[in-house]
Amino acid sequence: MGNTECTECQPGSSSESASSGCTPCSAGRMSGSVAATCSECVGGKFSGAGAGVCSDCDAGRYSGAEESACTLCSAGTYSEAMASSCTNCGVGTYSAMAASVCVDCDHNLGFVNAAEAQSVCEYCGAGKKADRASNSCEDCAPGKFSLGGSGECTSCTQVSEVSERGER
Repeated sequence: MGNTECTECQPGSSSESASSGCTPCSAGRMSGSVAATCSECVGGKFSGAGAGVCSDCDAGRYSGAEESACTLCSAGTYSEAMASSCTNCGVGTYSAMAASVCVDCDHNLGFVNAAEAQSVCEYCGAGKKADRASNSCEDCAPGKFSLGGSGECTSCTQVSEVSERGER
């Protein structure tokens, strides 16, 4: 004999396909109050089994549709909250794992980055300066020097003049 009435299920479960009872929603799916079916969580949201709502992924994490958890963004990428994917950091920036933003390389301290999706910035050592325009380490021009860690090269004549006066 067939069913004579519909079964009302609690949030997080459903009564699908002529079932006689309620079944918990699988992970990555949810049902609200008095739902006949479980719905998938969209990208940027997730749920465990038996969920009544899909939860948002935090910044620095992402998920595809119908996921049971969010995944950390890898180093060199970032995401805002509720993201379905991570975005590569641009040239001149970097990030650690699970980042919500990318950080600029500090050219004034001799750090550059000429590629996307980087987890660190390159340090410009002695004889080089951090070039802001190209985001790369450039050799100092003849007659100039750098001890490293700078966005500028110093003129050798400036140092000679200071040395002659006994200043440092």
